[in-house]
Amino acid sequence: MLAPCVVEVAGLLISTQVDIVSPAHGSRWDGTPPLVLEALVMPPWLVSVAVVCVAVDDDASTIRCTPDPLALPEGLAAGVHRLEAYAAFPNGTRLDCHLREHDAVRFRIGPRNDDDEEKKKKRRRRGPPATIVTAADAPYFPRLSNLVGSLQTWEPELPVVVFDLGLDAAEAETASRWRNVRRVTPFFFEWTTTTTTTDVGLVGWKAWVILQILREEERSVLWLDANTEVRSPLDEVLAAIDETGYFLTVAGHRFPTAKTVRPATLAFFGCEAPFASLPECTSAFVGVKPKSRFHLDVLPKVAACSANRTCLYPPDSVGNTNQRRDQSALNAALCQFAIECTTADRRFWMWHGQKSFLPTEDPFSQNGMVLFSRRGNAQVYTPS
Repeated sequence: MLAPCVVEVAGLLISTQVDIVSPAHGSRWDGTPPLVLEALVMPPWLVSVAVVCVAVDDDASTIRCTPDPLALPEGLAAGVHRLEAYAAFPNGTRLDCHLREHDAVRFRIGPRNDDDEEKKKKRRRRGPPATIVTAADAPYFPRLSNLVGSLQTWEPELPVVVFDLGLDAAEAETASRWRNVRRVTPFFFEWTTTTTTTDVGLVGWKAWVILQILREEERSVLWLDANTEVRSPLDEVLAAIDETGYFLTVAGHRFPTAKTVRPATLAFFGCEAPFASLPECTSAFVGVKPKSRFHLDVLPKVAACSANRTCLYPPDSVGNTNQRRDQSALNAALCQFAIECTTADRRFWMWHGQKSFLPTEDPFSQNGMVLFSRRGNAQVYTPS
């Protein structure tokens, strides 16, 4: 990392996001591309003291910060380059604790090597099929519809199990008739009656749902939040589940920090990792192979935390600003068992609202993106 980062100043939580609009991730240029950035700094008064910096290829000599004009160095050699953009104090101390991939893109100068692209495709293998599992209530029904429609487009043979968190009767009936949906399961579990796991908003039920389907299906399970939009075949995801026993991708931040987890959750898992020393994995996409270490060790511990409100959402939690419910529990468990995210490749974790790497406007074409968090914005797919 080119500079250290902080997330708390004088007791104040800081959040920054710097999107690289140009050059876009994966783009190709004949010469030095134009640089276009969009930056967000919270709280707003930090704008008066923060600067935005860019660096190319981890080379400290290329660091340029506002208020100087920001532009890429001239004369970049042909090939792939990595551009990083971040907010910092004028002394160089980097704000926030995003993963480097969060505020960075790769672009190419000069022609692509088609032979390399073909070799990459040949190296990809597809793992055994998995059961897709998701959940939704009535407000999330349009998102569920979009997810299932995207799966029908890119993975029509994978069965989908939907957990009903509060769909109305007509929505549940409609979902049950979608051709790739195996069943819509009511939100009722014999395994627990604690308020923590039955409170839909706390998301304490997710680990239990995955464990239940693993027990029933005896095959790999891929949990996808209803916000998800699948944009390519899931070959690499299924292969990772088969080879390593799980699939996890990054959330874009570091862990543990004051923004990502409460001390009580860390204590439950015995996680003593240094501040911001680990990548934070998202709980939006979780793939699990039966009888794997992730299945037998990690998920039961997350489920135990989820049934304990003091662990899942401690009293000092404030909204989603310092405790991310099931995601905090998941990452604390990963810390305990020394397991990291499968990938930090942004093809598996981009989201609506950023501009560095977006799916194609045509929902039936590809640009390399595999998983995208649509977050309820502009339904693209319609299931049948």
